[in-house]
Amino acid sequence: MAYLTALSLLENQDLEELKSFFEKHKSTNLSIYYCDSDNNTLLHNACMIGFLPAVDFLVSSGFHVDTPNVEGHTPLCDAALNGDPEVVQYLIQRGANVNPPAYWGSPLHYACQRGFKQIIFLLVLAGAHLNHTDRAGRCALHLAIINKHEDCVDLLLKLGANPNSLCWMESPLHMATKIGNVKLIQTLLTYGANPWHTDKLDNLPIEYAPCEISNSIIKQSMKSVPRLLFLSRVAVRNALPNCLPAQINQLNLPKILEWYMGFPDATLF
Repeated sequence: MAYLTALSLLENQDLEELKSFFEKHKSTNLSIYYCDSDNNTLLHNACMIGFLPAVDFLVSSGFHVDTPNVEGHTPLCDAALNGDPEVVQYLIQRGANVNPPAYWGSPLHYACQRGFKQIIFLLVLAGAHLNHTDRAGRCALHLAIINKHEDCVDLLLKLGANPNSLCWMESPLHMATKIGNVKLIQTLLTYGANPWHTDKLDNLPIEYAPCEISNSIIKQSMKSVPRLLFLSRVAVRNALPNCLPAQINQLNLPKILEWYMGFPDATLF
């Protein structure tokens, strides 16, 4: 009962009443820490709502930032779903694990599903694994493509996502071609997507091209011979955990190569 009352105050974003309620039940506060049937705590709910003052109060009151629900879903997962960068940043600063073993996916997966570009950047900056997959075999890049978040796809690739990561033998280029998104096709090819990879049906991406424009773009890339410099850039970037500027700086490259490694034709924001 106490949990439901506290949850109601939280949903109404009544912080002072919530604080008073905690103070009133201080001697029997174990009931406040009870969860719902899925093991979601008040902190999970505060992060889903995006109510930063309550998040701060709850963490300061003893709620753990990495408490999982029954599916391993942590408060940071909820914050990524909600899309509030301040809550995400706060949880990261308080030590939240950016790669929790959640059943359905990581905070990065959720941010890519929703198209929250700033949160993607914050999570990768904090060490989120770019190319790890969910239970369905999809990585962050796959989810951004499926949901047609063009700017997120560009950001993920610039940060070092593998443009040839496979999901059941299907490449990102196959996915982009199937949905007929010319911008995504161009972006993937720019970052080194392989137009010659075949899927489990032995089909090339071009065989799924629904329009003349996308067909023409892929056909042109298949005729082109990539320069060694371009292939070297892709290979080095794929060997790094991410391609944030700080990571590239550690390679101790000449400035012109450092500039080239960062894909100067693409922007973060």
